[in-house]
Amino acid sequence: MHPLLRQQLHQAGLDADQLPVDQQAWLQFLRLASHTYATQDASPQQEILRVVTERDKLRTILTSLRDGLCVFGREGQLLFLNAAARQILLPKTGSLDGQRALSCFRINDQWRPGHYLSTDALTALLREGSALHDCEARLVQLDGTVLPVACTINPMHKASHVIGTVLVFRDTTEQQRVSAALLASKEVAEKASLAKSEFLSSMSHELRTPMNAILGYGEILLDDLSEAPEQCDPDFVSDLRDYTSNILQAGRNLLELINEVLDLTRIESGHIELNITRADVVTVLKSCIAELRPKLAEKNLTLDIGTLLAAPVYVLADADRLRQILNQVLSNAVKHNREGGNICLQLDSPSAERVRLQVKDTGVGMTAEQQTQIFNPFLRISGRNLSKGTGVGLTIAKQLLEIMDGRITVDSQANVGSTFWIELPTGETSKVSANAPEASRKYLLLYIEDSRTNVSLMANILRERPDIAFISAPTGELGLELARAHRPDVILLDINLPGINGFEVLERLRSAPVTHEIPVLGLSADDSSSALQQAKKAGFYDYMIKPLQKKQLLQVLSDMLLASSH
Repeated sequence: MHPLLRQQLHQAGLDADQLPVDQQAWLQFLRLASHTYATQDASPQQEILRVVTERDKLRTILTSLRDGLCVFGREGQLLFLNAAARQILLPKTGSLDGQRALSCFRINDQWRPGHYLSTDALTALLREGSALHDCEARLVQLDGTVLPVACTINPMHKASHVIGTVLVFRDTTEQQRVSAALLASKEVAEKASLAKSEFLSSMSHELRTPMNAILGYGEILLDDLSEAPEQCDPDFVSDLRDYTSNILQAGRNLLELINEVLDLTRIESGHIELNITRADVVTVLKSCIAELRPKLAEKNLTLDIGTLLAAPVYVLADADRLRQILNQVLSNAVKHNREGGNICLQLDSPSAERVRLQVKDTGVGMTAEQQTQIFNPFLRISGRNLSKGTGVGLTIAKQLLEIMDGRITVDSQANVGSTFWIELPTGETSKVSANAPEASRKYLLLYIEDSRTNVSLMANILRERPDIAFISAPTGELGLELARAHRPDVILLDINLPGINGFEVLERLRSAPVTHEIPVLGLSADDSSSALQQAKKAGFYDYMIKPLQKKQLLQVLSDMLLASSH
């Protein structure tokens, strides 16, 4: 007897050696056996149904994808194409194998800018299970049509073994069309902005010519009136002097506005020229205070400077622009002060890298909301409109300070007074602490970067290298000045800087004998092949794409320091 039948008889409570002769007993046995087999067959049927459902669902998803999807075996054989890929790659007649499909893609070689990976190289990448992404790839259709595509390759793994590769590509023709339109719009807007700036600059220069005549003849007239003949009516002469003085004052106010508008347009257009040197803040302050004395006397204001002017204090700044900034802040302290009030100046160094000047007055002060608006251009804050002004002086002061890696802040209380702080870099580095190991600061690194966030990040990364002292500059101009003054061992140079860009900074470093040999690492967020090619030709020691990899950066720095020491 078959073992399965014996088992079924046993489950039905029958003895296989003494089979029943009753018909009803056999009918009952057959019903039980039929139910058992039906139950056992249901599970495979449900599993098959589930698999078919999942397969149909996956087929619907792949068919609905607008991106092309290709699946290759480990040796480059073509296993699958979705509908979008078939429409682009598959010829109307004939078939398509893996090598022919791969030959349609032009994927950029990241190690050789301007070159594409060959079909053999792509096949090798599939075999190795490598992953890559290229947003500037090309796809050559069988009829010769070239499409711009973004291409991503990812390996498929099974039990830690590479079994194939999934290649997904997207036609970026429309995206590039939109990008080109945006770029064209941006260029039009920049040209319009440049035209506006050039117009304002030209207008400012043109206005200066008649202003020169008005002020010049006004001063001559005032001098002549001071020596008027005795036969002239004294009251008439006095009135003429007043009229002439008003003309001169209005002319000087207009000239001030012209100059400030010109400065503002130069800053906004990036055409401001600064001569960054080691400037003595004390000398500049003495000059500003001397000009301010008559105005202090008019309002009976006292100026408290203590021993501030006893010794020189040097910062890295444009001396003329620094004088302009200090004149603006000090004149505000006078204009918005109360009669018989006080102005207090304090100068200190919160660190070896920074110098801070405090200007405190006892004027009308500001509310918290007004303090957030004080640096906006052409804004006249209610309650502070005590005297005439252009409304752009503090805006210019703030922007000039930021260009020179400085800053200006304010704290104020209505009806009590205001305190302005001006900070500027010294170009010096912090002294090594007494607990630091001997000769812990062997090297000096200069980082030329306009983003304070990136500078802070770099400072934290360099904590792992206590032998490297760190200084930074927010502009190429200031970076060149620091490089000439301190001759760092290595320079990290951002490409996209305000004013002159990184490529021009590198060119100037290479042309100067004192900085010619310093290795320079270029940093940029632009990973296009054209940017990489330009960096290669420029002569950087190396060129890294942001976001930076910490380990890679530290390794490159080690190599640069080793190279600079030989």
